[in-house]
Amino acid sequence: MRLLMNTVLLGLMCILTMSSAFAAKKFEIDNTDTIPMTSQFNQQSCELYVRLPKGYNKSNKAYPLVLINDTSYSIATASGILHLIEGRDIEEVVVVGISYSIGTDKLFSRTLDYTPTYAPKETGGHSLAA
Repeated sequence: MRLLMNTVLLGLMCILTMSSAFAAKKFEIDNTDTIPMTSQFNQQSCELYVRLPKGYNKSNKAYPLVLINDTSYSIATASGILHLIEGRDIEEVVVVGISYSIGTDKLFSRTLDYTPTYAPKETGGHSLAA
């Protein structure tokens, strides 16, 4: 009887722990906003993650732009790197991350992002040789 009671209590503790983990607050990155976007070309929806330098809104300075794909993991990596180099002799940048297409398999979306489009006048680069 005691073994049954301990097993039931352990099971309840596991369920309560898991439910609180699923209710956890969504991960946020400082100075980063998420902007929903839908392409007018193919009607695919995605999210843009925009990380602005500190003081961006109070400045008229033009900042270099860094574009990244695979945002589900790369925006956190890029933000961490930028945080570590703040205040050094490296210019501040605006980072824009493009997420996978919403409602599309991540691998399929990634393939679309990295696959070149057809160009009927493509010369293969040899016409640009010096």
